[in-house]
Amino acid sequence: MELMMTADDLIETRPDGRFTGMPLAMALIIVRRAMWIAPRDAATEPSSLRVAFDGRPQVRLDELGDWEPIASDRCA
Repeated sequence: MELMMTADDLIETRPDGRFTGMPLAMALIIVRRAMWIAPRDAATEPSSLRVAFDGRPQVRLDELGDWEPIASDRCA
């Protein structure tokens, strides 16, 4: 997968041929491991960023691996 950080809190990723058709959840596992090798101390608020995968609606992914869709009016 190709990862591009196009804003301070936005990762855009596109699959190459081997990953075409990959489910979003699997792509987010790869992105999480690329961005955070291990979560920080549990006492701190988890870091998060927006992820756009292969033209699909953006999601917010945190360092613990939790993710949620972002409403389209908040994507900008």
